[in-house]
Amino acid sequence: MKNTFLTPKIVSIATAAVAAIAGISSSHAAIVFADSFTLPNDLDTPLIGTSPVIGGAWTITGTSVVNPLTISAASNDVFLNTNGQDANGAFSSPVTKTDGESLTVGATIDMLTVSAAGDYFLHMSVNALSSNFYGRVYARTGVATNTYQLGLASSTPPTGGITWGGDLPIGSAVKIDLTWNFITGALNDTFSLAVTGAPNYIPATAWVGTAAEPTSIGTVNLRQGTAATAPTLRIDNLLVTAIPEPSTALLGAVGLLGLLRRRR
Repeated sequence: MKNTFLTPKIVSIATAAVAAIAGISSSHAAIVFADSFTLPNDLDTPLIGTSPVIGGAWTITGTSVVNPLTISAASNDVFLNTNGQDANGAFSSPVTKTDGESLTVGATIDMLTVSAAGDYFLHMSVNALSSNFYGRVYARTGVATNTYQLGLASSTPPTGGITWGGDLPIGSAVKIDLTWNFITGALNDTFSLAVTGAPNYIPATAWVGTAAEPTSIGTVNLRQGTAATAPTLRIDNLLVTAIPEPSTALLGAVGLLGLLRRRR
């Protein structure tokens, strides 16, 4: 039973690793975090304390332990509820913000419920202790029946500071790619969001708020917001890529393939 879930998960993450290796000559993309949420047993396991394929062990964000985030043994993914525990995973090494480069967070999401107001469920931060959250991905009710929309904000948004995309079907898994573009100058960085079948789902959005961009980014974060506004969803195949030196990219991608084989 376990292998029916394990095989496609390994193929999905391993394909990304191969793509990273193949693209080194042009983009030098390096994997700094990767988690397929694949378990070595048939028991549901708390996310906190588990280690991804690449990156540091998942740790709690804040103090809430309500609705603890759990890796499902049946589907090898994580369910995001509401009013609950938040978590962050550290990159293999912090990514220095260098003008002209970028950072991308990819994931597969299956949206289950949303609210009209909407709230964010995925973001990045400087480290596990930081309360500044960047690249916030939101979800709210769509216009058509049984749909939702994803939203995007660079940091803490002012009123109206969230950019929303078009309707997506609830209950159908999609691949999303959140990209942080490092732009010269203060308060100039932009974010964009691609979705399966919609590479320009949300094109480059301007920096919002008055807080300046950080000099480095070190974690990817999962958030369970308040019941009145937050979505519920399943998230899988979390992959963060950056643009460092080619040698680092090669080591990261090759290491990912090795670790996947070992975990299998």
